Amino acid sequence: MWTACRSWLRLRAWLRALVWRNTVAEAAAAAAAALQAADCRVAAVVLSGQMQNLIPVADGRCLRPALLYSDTRAQASSPNERASSIVASLPAERGSG
Repeated sequence: MWTACRSWLRLRAWLRALVWRNTVAEAAAAAAAALQAADCRVAAVVLSGQMQNLIPVADGRCLRPALLYSDTRAQASSPNERASSIVASLPAERGSG
């Protein structure tokens, strides 16, 4: 019985991975077709397992300072202290001033 259960769990995991892969492939094909129809060129496409982060980039450079989900500076004692310490530690925005 245990062997059958483990086999089922492996099969279920494999099927979920297959569904994920097919879904990503279909979405990528639809996006490529839409971009081609709009006469757009794509320089790169990135897929990542990284969560809760968005780092806007143009011409190979970050557009703004990024505060990532895993940033430990937000562990101060109060919400106001956290916000103040995070804002104070960020570099100045490029092109400002």
